[in-house]
Amino acid sequence: MCRNKYYGLKLCEEGFKEELITFLHNGQQFRTELIEPLLHKLRKLHKVIEKQHSFRFYSSSLLLMYEGHIDETTNSCCCSAKEQENGRSKQDQVSRNNSSSHLNKSCQCPSHRCKVDVRMIDFAHTTHSGFSGDRTRTGPDTGYLFGLRNLIRLLDEIQENYHKSPGELEEVIINADKSQVN
Repeated sequence: MCRNKYYGLKLCEEGFKEELITFLHNGQQFRTELIEPLLHKLRKLHKVIEKQHSFRFYSSSLLLMYEGHIDETTNSCCCSAKEQENGRSKQDQVSRNNSSSHLNKSCQCPSHRCKVDVRMIDFAHTTHSGFSGDRTRTGPDTGYLFGLRNLIRLLDEIQENYHKSPGELEEVIINADKSQVN
């Protein structure tokens, strides 16, 4: 799937949420186990940006990444054995409570930090107080923090909605696949 920035500019909140859902589907399954590590990294970034009192990240971007390949023959996971065991017991509990658990055959480790990454990119227009005659700025970049809070909120909603009704998210993914074909 390939989208340009103009496609993204036209999206409403619900459309962006659908794109996030599509992003979390690796072509074979919806990767809910990646949401919590993404949220962890985004919250950590939010705390760092809150402490930056003169930087402005105009026109910068966030790059969200995850390892899409799951080695089902070894069920390999780079988390510790303890995390894997905790993940398995949580997965067993989810399996008992949710008949659609077949969507997540991969490890349910709580961290999965090795499988996701969040990077700030595109700093061409980033500035700070005193840089090349720029005006003095005080306080954190409220626009950037606003965007981070909204992304965190949307991922939280996706995670919550998946646990309530996984079938709805499957429909979003199926519809996105159909729109790619057309």
